[in-house]
Amino acid sequence: MTVIAGRSFPSLSVPLWLLAASIGLLAPRAAWACPFCNATSQTLCEEIQAADTAILAQRVVDDSAEAQAEAPQSSIAGADLKKTRFRVVGVIKGQPLVEGIEEIDVVYFGRADASTTFLITGLGAPSLDWTTPLPLNDDAVTYVQQLPGLPAQGADRLAFFQDFLEHEDPLLAQDAYDEFARAPYSEVVDLKDRMQHDQLVIWVKDLDVPPSRRRLYLTMLSVCGTAEDIPMLEEMIRSTDRKAKMGLDAMIGCYLTLKGPDGLPLVEDLYLKDPSAAYQDTYATVMALRFHGQETDVIPRERILQAMRHLLDHPDLADQVIPDLARWEDWSVMDRLVELFKTSDDNSRWVRIPVVNYLREAAKQPGTVGQRATEAIAELKKVDPESVKRATTLFGFGSLAAAKPAAAQPPSAGAPPDDTPQPPADASAETTGASELDAEVPATAADAPAGEVANGNVSPAPREPSAAPETGRSASTEAGPSEAGPTSPAASAQNKARDTAVASPTTTVEVPQQTAQGDRASTSPIKPLDAAGGDAESINQPGWLVMILGPLAAAVVITLLMWTILRRGGEHTA
Repeated sequence: MTVIAGRSFPSLSVPLWLLAASIGLLAPRAAWACPFCNATSQTLCEEIQAADTAILAQRVVDDSAEAQAEAPQSSIAGADLKKTRFRVVGVIKGQPLVEGIEEIDVVYFGRADASTTFLITGLGAPSLDWTTPLPLNDDAVTYVQQLPGLPAQGADRLAFFQDFLEHEDPLLAQDAYDEFARAPYSEVVDLKDRMQHDQLVIWVKDLDVPPSRRRLYLTMLSVCGTAEDIPMLEEMIRSTDRKAKMGLDAMIGCYLTLKGPDGLPLVEDLYLKDPSAAYQDTYATVMALRFHGQETDVIPRERILQAMRHLLDHPDLADQVIPDLARWEDWSVMDRLVELFKTSDDNSRWVRIPVVNYLREAAKQPGTVGQRATEAIAELKKVDPESVKRATTLFGFGSLAAAKPAAAQPPSAGAPPDDTPQPPADASAETTGASELDAEVPATAADAPAGEVANGNVSPAPREPSAAPETGRSASTEAGPSEAGPTSPAASAQNKARDTAVASPTTTVEVPQQTAQGDRASTSPIKPLDAAGGDAESINQPGWLVMILGPLAAAVVITLLMWTILRRGGEHTA
């Protein structure tokens, strides 16, 4: 056995589990359900599924000197560690592997009495090594015993976990939240008739509820809420109390779902038109609009674009929405963006690369749109060739998903997201807007499907750091952009002085995922476009290989380094 961070792992299988853990940390996250939630840790179901066997056990208490002397020992880095004897009282998984086993010896550092039940998983069958015991109370024991019998997916599965949201046992409350954060959005919608509306309202009003969970409850309220909830949401959105506005992105998303297009004027006046609005509030608003543009048809796409265009009046914020304008093929602002590029200063210089990528996407369009974009790129190349070159270099591998046609509306909130791939434009069609940059772009980028957002379907990251995370079982749930504290003037000035590129969000949910925007990197809670209906087959192959092989290579290196350290430090003997 090997002990790392207080948990025990099989000695002989270290390279395998270590490699898996490394890949898990480095690989891009899948798109989870709650558009504004982040899963924080491995769920109990996932932990049990990953093990060969899982048992319930109680400590065999014998603190006599004779028993202590006879206790089996293990050593690591020269330190002797005594094992504790546990009596098997139940089997959750892998009954044949523990047939006839009544007691096991496990490294354990606590002093629990004989009545405490633990969940212990075994790895490395047939010669099992046991992980660190997890103490359970009576409710948790019943909870764990029911997990194997749950449906693998669907609303019936979520209905079980719904009863444990905000449970008095933090372990169960966190595990239930993580299950919701991992479930497809369509399954959350399918739970509508069984959602506990009044309880959700209570949790939304409770300022002691962690921000991440409040986002989940607001998302659920947007599914089961009524017009009677609108005044409460309006009051929260107008509030000047930062704590009352925790989860502002999900709050605005819920408000717009219930009120529809009539709710946009309030949001526009507070956070899009007002230049004095806090950045984190403006960013949260963009996230909510992006959610509606991708996941629902409550608000017409053109009306969402109209709201986003307000940020073009603020050069230092325009980069937040330019990728959306390209993704949804709003070519009406092309001249405006070209002028924005030319007039940008040190405080808004980062807007130049998003503008170039917008034009590169427009250049793929047939007719006058493509021709105008090509001419604009040539013009801007004379103004700032370095920014144009940088945009070409940084995003030479193309995007991760094709842009949806602007006329196509996403599915309603009551139906599963549209996963039907959008066919790329006819490669044989004549495109007058072929960019002159194609000669400089690698062949892989030049061959990218028409309609693909050249800047990676960029979803800019917030400029401000997230708030301190809340404590979970084994990981933390990070506060989102609406709870982010303001950056210092010096840091803000430093950020604004840099040219930055903008990259696509790859996560909505859980340990947050980084999105590159030059030196500005942070978490985006919105799903990647491919999960919302983009063309999965339009992924540019070399870019795809880089995304997969890059993290894999890094994982192998990390695995070898850690394995070397572990071997030098010593291992537990079984």
